[in-house]
Amino acid sequence: IQRQLRATLASVLADARDKSIFQCHRSFIVNLNRILSAHGNSNGYQLTVGDENHVVPVSRSFVPKLRSFVG
Repeated sequence: IQRQLRATLASVLADARDKSIFQCHRSFIVNLNRILSAHGNSNGYQLTVGDENHVVPVSRSFVPKLRSFVG
């Protein structure tokens, strides 16, 4: 299901009851249950989400937190 929201990411994260919602970039949040794959190196990661047509960047500053969720 796709929904368009008119809100800041901070407010979406604060209102999210689902612990699988993760901010991976200053402009992106993802549902960890929808990640198909993660590829990257020390310069950052990219997540394939939903279907293979949606690729989302992961900022280097969010990589350690992503590893703690996934690993």
